[in-house]
Amino acid sequence: MKNIKLIYFIIICLLCSANIANADALVGEISKDEYRNSLPQVIDNKSKLPINDARVSIPSESKFTKTDSNGNFELSISKNEPVILSVQKDGYRPFSLTIKDGHFAKGLKLEMKKLTPFNLVVSDNLMH
Repeated sequence: MKNIKLIYFIIICLLCSANIANADALVGEISKDEYRNSLPQVIDNKSKLPINDARVSIPSESKFTKTDSNGNFELSISKNEPVILSVQKDGYRPFSLTIKDGHFAKGLKLEMKKLTPFNLVVSDNLMH
């Protein structure tokens, strides 16, 4: 009887130590680039590489800028209400999104998709 209890005890100890050895450590860290980069950025949706020279605009305010070599851009929004942001680049599908609170979220990354032969762009002028 003592041998069976000892065997059970050993098995339980081995199972517990196996779970501890296989447990994943919960470790997190902040990427230096994401922490430092507070400017909005335009990137390729597949490669995640920055897209330079993309045209970023707020049509309702007649404001526009272009992304730099890191895909970053600066554009001020004068209204504290929702505005449409447009992003365009040759070879990529144009898109727009609504900025609701009058400013860009810190670390905002906008992903653009490349055009394919099956995409049809009728006009690059936005109408909402």
